[in-house]
Amino acid sequence: MTQVVDIPAAFRDGFARARLLDAGLAERYARHLSLGDPLADAAVAAAATARQRPWIRIGLDQGLAGLDDAPQALRDLFAHATDVPYWFTQSRTLPGCRAFHGNSRMFLAAFVAGSLVEAYSTLIAKAFITSGRLGDQAGRRFRQNNQLLSEIFLPGGLGEFGEGWKMALRIRLMHARLRLLTARSADWNHEDWGTPLSAAHIAFMNAALSGRLLERARVLGVELFPEERRAFMMIWRMAGHLTGVPAELLPRHEIEAQQLFRIGRMMEPPPEIEGIVLANGLINSAPMAAGVDDPDLRRRLVRQLYGISRGLIGGDLATALHFPETRGMDTLTAIRLRNRADLLLRRHIGFYDRRRRAGQFTQLLDLSFEGLDTGLPQAAAEDELPA
Repeated sequence: MTQVVDIPAAFRDGFARARLLDAGLAERYARHLSLGDPLADAAVAAAATARQRPWIRIGLDQGLAGLDDAPQALRDLFAHATDVPYWFTQSRTLPGCRAFHGNSRMFLAAFVAGSLVEAYSTLIAKAFITSGRLGDQAGRRFRQNNQLLSEIFLPGGLGEFGEGWKMALRIRLMHARLRLLTARSADWNHEDWGTPLSAAHIAFMNAALSGRLLERARVLGVELFPEERRAFMMIWRMAGHLTGVPAELLPRHEIEAQQLFRIGRMMEPPPEIEGIVLANGLINSAPMAAGVDDPDLRRRLVRQLYGISRGLIGGDLATALHFPETRGMDTLTAIRLRNRADLLLRRHIGFYDRRRRAGQFTQLLDLSFEGLDTGLPQAAAEDELPA
């Protein structure tokens, strides 16, 4: 068994606990806390020195065919993105696409109030904020991840030049650029926190949005067939491949994703101010991102989301994030009962199911594209980086 020698200080106490649960995975995860994404990091650096042409945009639109004269680092990145792994079959993802869009409201609730809050309560939040591009980070993270959800769960979305394929690569490049900006900041302590937006944290986020999201949706009453769950995980496995998750940390199935999430969560230090700000911002920005203008309705929705979140993430983490006291379990019970009734209607009344799916899909698109830019900071979108 390989011994981990150099663990960033903030993770050492958690590593000791995680190693008792799964020593091999804990050590693999710990090694990746000091690693970035070599392909994307090199591509962003190369794009900064080759500003005469918008190579990233060309690669997203044309793939390798349009990059004959591009820097080798950019060609390497897009060669990786266009090399379809042996385990991915587009047709086998269709049950997952149908399951997601048939339950998109509950997946969105589990996504915002559960998985995203848990992910951004970690040192991931510190990397986003230390990059110097604070702005509306919570709203941006919500819309960006929501767009990724909507795109990868469209049939064909993860095929080459599909919108999910493009969005995953945009997010990968955005992470590389923020990694560069954060690493340059005097406020980032490498010895304590490792590499900003490390390979381990990108894998943790993938696990949060795959196996952990399935688990959270189940708590809200979403019941999927085994084939649908396998397809859901295949979609996220491919999305993880495209966003730069190392093969050693890319979950093959739901159980592996949940175990990776547990290990990553155990290794994190308690939430710091950046995580508290970003987690609360996610809850408060969701109604605004949904286009709710009425202040009273917005406040009611925020209270409900806080209740759902407390029920999903547990009282200890909710309190550490300074969430208001709410009756989280009562909220979850009511939602589960409603979803069970809804499931009976869907399974026995075909028209109801078709109409419901269409309505949820439209709502998901509205949430994804309302006020959303390309998902890359302007300089990165234009293949430019500050000196």
